[in-house]
Amino acid sequence: MFENRMVAARLFFPRRGLMADVIDKENEFHWKFFGRKFNLRAFSNALANYGESKIAFWAELNLEPHFEPGVMMAEGADFPGWKEKPEASFYSAIQNKRIVEIKVEDGKIFAIFKHELHYTLTGSSILVDAGVSPFIDFGKIKPKLTVHPERFIEANVFPQLYPDMPRSSLNKAIICKEFYLNEENNGNKRIKGRLCIGGESGLTGVRWCRRSPLIRSRPVFVL
Repeated sequence: MFENRMVAARLFFPRRGLMADVIDKENEFHWKFFGRKFNLRAFSNALANYGESKIAFWAELNLEPHFEPGVMMAEGADFPGWKEKPEASFYSAIQNKRIVEIKVEDGKIFAIFKHELHYTLTGSSILVDAGVSPFIDFGKIKPKLTVHPERFIEANVFPQLYPDMPRSSLNKAIICKEFYLNEENNGNKRIKGRLCIGGESGLTGVRWCRRSPLIRSRPVFVL
């Protein structure tokens, strides 16, 4: 679908390049969702580095190049396109240090608490997994790119920021990058599972789940 949109754009603007069309569309997405535009020079340079043939190849894999602005999606933030915000329990869980990322070092597991970074977009040029089903063909991504599972706030924002993605209308449940901690009676916290979003909970509900063949994570590739 993304590739078809780009081909149509090139037919309409025959003297323009595919990269220019992607930049124009990105500005449009940002304006409709955030109510403002952002400096896309780094994004433009990243696209130029990979070239139009690589952008077309990504489109065949349902991976769309986008610029994720470094915006804090705080509980009280108000953006024109942000209609479905995370429940208040998401922000309270962050405040209570119950949402963390996990780091493994020398065989030991560390829970990393990032406070406001849990609800701040990265400010990076990325590939968004736009397909109906989560992308799993990592061997096709050459050269290899840095990749991480979508964070909860990204999984909430992306379908609203890029509403014409095939995945946006289906709202399937996915597993997010962060882990959810449950507080025991003795005051200690224990990992219950990964944060999940989508499905019956929609884009706003906060819940945790364990890995399952039926629920996968969606990758974010950094350009």
